Amino acid sequence: MARSLAYLASIAIVLVAGYVQGARVGRWSQSKDLTDALARIDRVAMDVGDWRGKPFEFDANQLKQAEILGHLARRYENARDGSALTVLLVCGRPGPISVHTPDVCYAGIGYEPSADPASVAIPGEGGGEGRDAFTVTDFRKTAAANPAPLRIFWSWSNGGPWRTPDNPRLTFAPSPYLFKMYVIRDGVAAGMKPENDPAVAFLKAMLPELRKSLLADYAPAH
Repeated sequence: MARSLAYLASIAIVLVAGYVQGARVGRWSQSKDLTDALARIDRVAMDVGDWRGKPFEFDANQLKQAEILGHLARRYENARDGSALTVLLVCGRPGPISVHTPDVCYAGIGYEPSADPASVAIPGEGGGEGRDAFTVTDFRKTAAANPAPLRIFWSWSNGGPWRTPDNPRLTFAPSPYLFKMYVIRDGVAAGMKPENDPAVAFLKAMLPELRKSLLADYAPAH
C-alpha cells in the first residue's frame, strides 16, 4: 500500500508540475502576453525606407497545421533598384513556432539546400555590428528542368533581438510567445554573398520598425 501511495504521489507531482509549466507559457489557454504579441502584428508599417509592401493571402490550412496564431505575409519591392522579396512573419506558442525551419518545410515541396547554412549579423544603426542575427540557406528545386535558386533568411524573437540558437525549441521554451520571420528571395544571382544580398539591406531597414511596433519587450542581448 505504501509503495502504491508513493507511486501515485509521484505521478501527481509530475502532473501538477506539468500543468503549472503549461499554464505559465499559455499551453492550456492563450496568455495575455501572447494575445498582446498577436495584436502588435497589425502595427507593422507597410512601407519601410525604400521598400514598398503589398500583402498577399497565405494558405489558411498551412497556418492551422503549423499552429500559427497570427501572421503577416507581404511582397516587398525596392522603389530605387527594383529588388523584390517575400516576407512571412508568424507568431504563436514557442513549441510550434520554434520548429519547421526552411530546410524541413521546403523539402516537402521539392527544394533541397544547395549551400550550407550560414549566419549573417544585420548591421545596426551607423553601420556597426547589430545585435540581430539570421540564418541563411540557398535552395534549388532539383527536379525541375531549370531549377530556380531560392535564398531564405530566417530568425526568431521572443521580444528581444532576433536570434538563431542551436536549439530554438529549448532556448525559447519558457517564453509565452515567439515570432519567426522568413525573408525569401528568388532568382538570386550566382555567386552573390549573403551579406551583399538586398535582403540584408531590407532587414537593416525593417528591424528598427519591428523593434518599434512589434517587439514591445525589446531588450539588449545577454
